[in-house]
Amino acid sequence: MNELTRFSKIRLLNNETMVETRQNLKGTPLHWHEFYEAIIYWNCRGTCYINNVAYSIEDGSCFLMTPIDSHETVFESTKDSRQIMINFLPSAIDSQISSYLNFPIKMNGIKEDDNIVKILKDIKNELGIKKEFGTNLRYHLLNTFVIILLREGIKLNSKNKIVPDIVIKAITYISNHYTEGIGLYDVAASINVNPSYLSALFSKTAKITLTSYISELRIENSKYLLKTSNMSILDVCYASGFGTYSHFFRTFKNVVGITPAQYRNLKKEEKSIIQ
Repeated sequence: MNELTRFSKIRLLNNETMVETRQNLKGTPLHWHEFYEAIIYWNCRGTCYINNVAYSIEDGSCFLMTPIDSHETVFESTKDSRQIMINFLPSAIDSQISSYLNFPIKMNGIKEDDNIVKILKDIKNELGIKKEFGTNLRYHLLNTFVIILLREGIKLNSKNKIVPDIVIKAITYISNHYTEGIGLYDVAASINVNPSYLSALFSKTAKITLTSYISELRIENSKYLLKTSNMSILDVCYASGFGTYSHFFRTFKNVVGITPAQYRNLKKEEKSIIQ
């Protein structure tokens, strides 16, 4: 088996949903991530391996993977191939709907002018503009997209999943509470497991320690706030979950390579050059 890789959810941290279109497709290595992913393929042939089970990729195939599904793609033919892909966090959809979405789904024969594709394009358009009630509209569209897949798609095997449920539960808790000053013992208590066991299992699965993962999220959140808000650096520190400014300053400089103030000034300069 190929080595299992974690694809980070960092790019989704401050946007609960992302939609991308791609052409001339290439295969992806065996991986997992902390968000849902749905991909519709056109004009290509290949195989999508989900939880070690092979499913054919044909024109109009759609696959939806949950956060616990390991998957990879191998293509036989990709000339003029196209795809539209949506990534979204569990928090981006209705909790009642997400409670049903605990298995991968396949749907066949989707045309590029079908309504389900239009929904994804509408979400993409809404993400690119700032209009009144945009968040509400995206929420409605995404829930509609998921409901269509649940109604019309085929439920796939999820018994051979590689990512343990404990790790997914830990990641879910961290995603919702990393700004609150949590640590290993808080996460372990939230899912009723031994802290040492959780630490070892998390490191083995995610290829990163649980503490480093929390720190990673906090640093990315602080970078986002430094770049997009007028909050003081001290407020950014606490809003991102750091307990002390000295810890925040030291961690930020070690990870990013410059101080928080230097990072903010750099992003301001880059923005002024673009404008």
